[in-house]
Amino acid sequence: MGEKLVDSGSTNKEVVKTTTRPGRSLSLAYMEERRAKGLCYFYDEVFSPTHSQTHKKLQLQVLEIDDADPTPVELEDVVIPSESDVLEPQISVNALTGVANFRTMRVTGYHKKTALHILIDNGSTHNFLDINMAKKLGSLITLMDVVNVVVTDGTKLQITSVANNFSWTLQQTTFSSDMLLISLGCSDLVLGIEWLVKLGNITWNFDKLTMEFHVQGKRHVLRGATNGDLQTTRKQHLHKTLSDGVHLVMLQLCTEEALATHVDQSLVPPSIQQLLDHFSDIFQEPTELPPSRELHDHKIPLLEGTNLVNKRPYKYAKHQKDIIDGLIQEYFKSGIIQHSSSLFASPVVLVGKKDGSWRLCVDYRELNKVTIKNKFHIPLVDDLLDELHGSHIFSKIDLRARYNQVRMATCNISKTTF
Repeated sequence: MGEKLVDSGSTNKEVVKTTTRPGRSLSLAYMEERRAKGLCYFYDEVFSPTHSQTHKKLQLQVLEIDDADPTPVELEDVVIPSESDVLEPQISVNALTGVANFRTMRVTGYHKKTALHILIDNGSTHNFLDINMAKKLGSLITLMDVVNVVVTDGTKLQITSVANNFSWTLQQTTFSSDMLLISLGCSDLVLGIEWLVKLGNITWNFDKLTMEFHVQGKRHVLRGATNGDLQTTRKQHLHKTLSDGVHLVMLQLCTEEALATHVDQSLVPPSIQQLLDHFSDIFQEPTELPPSRELHDHKIPLLEGTNLVNKRPYKYAKHQKDIIDGLIQEYFKSGIIQHSSSLFASPVVLVGKKDGSWRLCVDYRELNKVTIKNKFHIPLVDDLLDELHGSHIFSKIDLRARYNQVRMATCNISKTTF
């Protein structure tokens, strides 16, 4: 601490006391020591993100007075830099992930004739260029001392190279700046506060994604890209779409358990395989009808005076007809259907399965309208839960073609014709 005479431009001079460190270059060891203690480089205070706002950059003209030597001393400028001058560069998470938010805007620029996907981001302090794009464009890359870039989520990235005087064009106006090289992935170029401050007054409409400013005497209005609705393309046009250089990507998100299930689904535990081998006759593909159980065979009693149900088939496309014919042949082979000359007839419909295959369903709605319904009391849920008391092992079974496992009563077979 010392006494200094501040000349404010008038004849009045005031002696003030200050606790600031004198303006001098900061050594690396001194900065590391202050950073380890969490202190400001220039003030004996704990550093905070708002420190640079409370201690703004000042320019003082100092005249030291020595009583022994009255010879006047020339004034010298002492510049006290703000904390923001030595802060590490920052880049937002949006610039790295490509996820748009209200602080970003995507535009298209050019480096010579190469299109650049540019992200204007006021959450980043500097300008960043994708290192792979810099190599592709043949930019002059210069190595530099390692610089830590702070991501807004708290992580740090290291930058070791810079592209000097990199130029790009926006609306026929050329800009240039030194670009820190980093792997961006989701964009080619990120323009941060370093570029925005050079534009002067900016009118930025975040709702409509427009930015207006004046550079080199010209008015510029940038319009950001919006996320449009998804568009589908037909199979016939897919070849032309691929020829335009479009890349197709499929992304599936699943838990680790689900991933393990997909990987190990072909591996059957030995105990289960032994069970399958022992009851191999049950798990074989059916080649005939189930046995007749006279008391339990399904019957279709019709209302008295009902006319025969005979509906014309639905119209299908050629490829759907081929699918129906294929399924019919499978049912003939398994013995669950047979040829019929019955006066009854119901149409069929195709229903897609989850695995991409098809299920042949018969539209029996007209037949159901004239069928006498079976009625029985539904058990109470509490009674069903009571029956499970004391059980320890629970299982389920997915019956194959479950309706085909119930034999139709012989006198009612003609009613199921399709």
